[in-house]
Amino acid sequence: MLDKIFKDIKQIQGNFSEIQENKLKEYKGKISKITCQKGCGFCCNMSVKINLLEALLIYPMINKKYLDKLEEISNRIIEIYNKNEEEDFFYIYRKEIGDCLFLNQAICSIHQYRPVTCRSVLSNHPKQCCQVDFMDNISKNEMNRLLKSMDNEINSETPYIMPFIYLAEIYEERIKEISIKYFQCNISGNMILLLNLIRKNTGDNPQKIFLDAKQNNFPELLLEIS
Repeated sequence: MLDKIFKDIKQIQGNFSEIQENKLKEYKGKISKITCQKGCGFCCNMSVKINLLEALLIYPMINKKYLDKLEEISNRIIEIYNKNEEEDFFYIYRKEIGDCLFLNQAICSIHQYRPVTCRSVLSNHPKQCCQVDFMDNISKNEMNRLLKSMDNEINSETPYIMPFIYLAEIYEERIKEISIKYFQCNISGNMILLLNLIRKNTGDNPQKIFLDAKQNNFPELLLEIS
């Protein structure tokens, strides 16, 4: 069954990327160029929200040296959440958890199968805008110049192309529908926590992982269970 599901997930991911490419052609004139490129990796330290089915797809691709670290990193993520205000979580996460475990010399090792969330993050502004400490080091005048350079329709005062992030929510909902259709449950949330749940359950049964996640009573900001 999972082979069929993974095929559907890959098709959804591919459809998203295809629509994204077509939209970029429509935006020609409003976007000078996409600054994201191979080897950049500045955004690859964010807390990535994915669906459990996407996590099951990429789990076999984890470098073995990281498998034993999943529990340690998961505990650290929960500690960061418990010790800080929710509005500070994502910033502190980037500072303290660091690069994605699939990042190898600033290159994504699962780029072909990267989650929809990762596909949705594209920037049309200088790379340094995506650095975690960018806001700490920019002057007020520089910030005002940057904001003026942003197209409200495209950026909404961020360096990222926001319509793609909104589009990703639609495609993530489609993956959720697949999960509920086959397993009568759905989990989405922090990628590391999901990968660790898969590791702990030593299998690919989403219903078993669902029960484990429910018993752990994760905060909704980290895992959403339905």
